Amino acid sequence: MKILRLLSLIFVISCSTSGKKKNGLTNIDSIEDSDFKAKKQITYSKNNDVFKIEDGKDSAFSGESLAVLSSGIQDDLHDSKDSINRIASLCHTGEFEEAFDQIKSSYSSYKKNPSFYNQIGTCFLLKNELRKAQLYYNKSISIRKDYAPSLNNLGVIYLKQGNVNKATVAFKKAIKYAHFTKTPKFNLANIYLRNGISSKAQNYLLTINRSNSKDVSVKHALAMGYLIDGKYSKANQIWSSIDDEYERFEVGLNYSYSLFKANQKEKAKDVFSDLDESNQGAWANQYNKIKSLLE
Repeated sequence: MKILRLLSLIFVISCSTSGKKKNGLTNIDSIEDSDFKAKKQITYSKNNDVFKIEDGKDSAFSGESLAVLSSGIQDDLHDSKDSINRIASLCHTGEFEEAFDQIKSSYSSYKKNPSFYNQIGTCFLLKNELRKAQLYYNKSISIRKDYAPSLNNLGVIYLKQGNVNKATVAFKKAIKYAHFTKTPKFNLANIYLRNGISSKAQNYLLTINRSNSKDVSVKHALAMGYLIDGKYSKANQIWSSIDDEYERFEVGLNYSYSLFKANQKEKAKDVFSDLDESNQGAWANQYNKIKSLLE
């Protein structure tokens, strides 16, 4: 792990050295006084961790993650004056070569900034290179141990690796250090839901929902909590408020089952019939079980 980290950092550092090269050697005639001046460090500011964008108002997480924003807004950030925002937008739109060029050119100014390494980690996460992503998130935390975005992102990696216990610890730490941040709360709530601990999940979800009552993913998670507890009426009330999302498998499938459990079989059939059978994917087993119930 130490070797990989060192190699990764050398890759970034070596590409940010000033001076034109000829035949692999620095061209002495091109050296200027400015090449000997250290670049001004751009220090970390909590304000820079929030995306100040109008788009994504229906998402509870639009200020914390580019992933929930439209591709058009992600493209617009390519021209941001902030290098980290520019790197983030390039990676989220899959333009990794240009993103890493920006990372190389920005290193000297951001090498002491945890946000910079967090974003490099996210670029590797988007490429599904989990080990490299983990190295950079850890580098971010080594600079600032209470850096919540990297703690949250480590939790995401642990989940992808199937380590629920480590993910839980990481999300809890992120919440501890950034109490008002919603993303780790939502991630932790989903772990609780997966394990049937709906009461703990609902505490976090209700807090997030109070800040933004339009987010479909939060409302769906809330409804799932009520479904787990057998409170079908409450679950159905929430799902009925997002009727334009029934065609999403995770929404329509669970809503139709909840309606069936609440003795609303005809309405359950209507919701179920809106699902596109060709898009079952990982939901195939549950789809067939509910189909049998309704028949």
